[in-house]
Amino acid sequence: MDKTSEILELLKQLNDKVDKLAAGALFVPEKSVLFFDWLSEWLEIVHRPNVSDSTFEKDRGLLVNHVFGKSQYNKPLASFKLADLNALIASITFPRQKQIASNLVTAALRVAYGNDLMSKDITVNFKKPSHDYSPDRALTHIEERRLLRLLHGFFLETYLKVLLYAGLRRNEALGLMRKDIDFEHDELHVERQVTLKNELTSKLKTKGSRRVVKLFPALRAELLQFEWCAPDVRLFDFNPYYVTHRFSSFCAVNDFASLSLKSLRATFATRCKEFGIPDVIIQSWLGHTSVATTKKHYIKVNPEYVDIEFRKALEKL
Repeated sequence: MDKTSEILELLKQLNDKVDKLAAGALFVPEKSVLFFDWLSEWLEIVHRPNVSDSTFEKDRGLLVNHVFGKSQYNKPLASFKLADLNALIASITFPRQKQIASNLVTAALRVAYGNDLMSKDITVNFKKPSHDYSPDRALTHIEERRLLRLLHGFFLETYLKVLLYAGLRRNEALGLMRKDIDFEHDELHVERQVTLKNELTSKLKTKGSRRVVKLFPALRAELLQFEWCAPDVRLFDFNPYYVTHRFSSFCAVNDFASLSLKSLRATFATRCKEFGIPDVIIQSWLGHTSVATTKKHYIKVNPEYVDIEFRKALEKL
């Protein structure tokens, strides 16, 4: 081989390595690695650094409950076929869990292929399962008034009002401390959240999650009960799963159909829109990186909103 051919071959090898790095090849374990061992390795080394602690715990729990227990699929990666992938995902009962599991497993398999642990990228021909997503709805004005009446005296009343009047995510509200409330400037500072293990972390969901939300009068009045608390005292020392469960039970008992904690967040966004607050400000208060997310998933068009806008148009006419 002459010098030119040798250089071209070296360049080709370098390009191959660059392509594999782009595919996620961060290290090369032994060739005989089993599928579950690889999935665990990928989860810790590749997935964990790129998601929040709460998302990581949720994803890991899903794999433990719906994937790792099925030993018939724990084959060497070199012999793991498309048929195995299809059968594994099909064995998961619930549509939402099936969809998330397929996203995690296929991402791990693509990295495995990038590390030369598989001779073929079987994810190319894999058809991901569809899931009919039911978006969280916003409360109507009548429903909101009824909810507030029923919440009076309920032990989660103040916590739920933080979601309803400030649009915080479930785990962000659980991470609030007294020092995060600025009564002088009517501001609520979102600096941390809790993990699914109810541990505080400063790692939030998105870059825009660390933010300042203005305090509306109703919420300010509600939070005054914490005015003389120590700065580092958590306002709500509850486990995330616990508040979800208790709110679901509350809704079932009081006949609030298809209502979730996210519905309170969507109600906040919708009310802000009805008040005439610009979308970009609503986006910043919700902690979204894109205003499109705010408009598509959180601002709802309730009949009352249509009537309000119609009356505004009539006044102008």
